[in-house]
Amino acid sequence: MKESKEYILDSVLAHEYAHALMFQQGYFQTGNDDHSPLWQQTCINLGGVNCEQYVNNHDIIMGKLPF
Repeated sequence: MKESKEYILDSVLAHEYAHALMFQQGYFQTGNDDHSPLWQQTCINLGGVNCEQYVNNHDIIMGKLPF
């Protein structure tokens, strides 16, 4: 992956896990891209740093890993 490890750990994992929990608990909704206030609070409760609907490209550090 080209994204920074910190971004993945701080934002992506909680974001996606919140989606999985909401789906598993039957809160799947259509029309809001599943980023409801309840989803956002779930993401925050999971330790998410940036619990937003869309990625802020300035939060991602793109680059190659040194070999």
